[in-house]
Amino acid sequence: MRKILIVDEDEWYFFPVTLALEDEYSFEIATTVSEGYNKFQSEDYHLLILDLWLPIGPNIEHDSERYPYEGMQLFHIIKKEHPDFPIICFTHIREDSVLEWQQKNNVPLVFKVYTDSVEQLIEKISEYSDE
Repeated sequence: MRKILIVDEDEWYFFPVTLALEDEYSFEIATTVSEGYNKFQSEDYHLLILDLWLPIGPNIEHDSERYPYEGMQLFHIIKKEHPDFPIICFTHIREDSVLEWQQKNNVPLVFKVYTDSVEQLIEKISEYSDE
């Protein structure tokens, strides 16, 4: 079974996603950037779902000048080491800086603030099911 790593401190938000996809995927949750990075390094995952605004955690210093949101930093760390690894960003931050970053880095992005955001996230995950 393929594994998905979710890096988000709001674990409760993913209950409908994990329930809908439990026959196809197993899920692991990390609630900080450092925990997410450590889990990513120690396991084989099919996909990463990443919040942009979350605690940094120990052993990683947030480079706030380059990355206004901590999840952006983890995104770039992982992409530097694994350029083709699929990452979906899932966040409530809807600012011009996030949209510009998304376009510049060609990041699949789903906003938490919409009523159909869980359905949108499930749809995005399904796009990676054949890869």
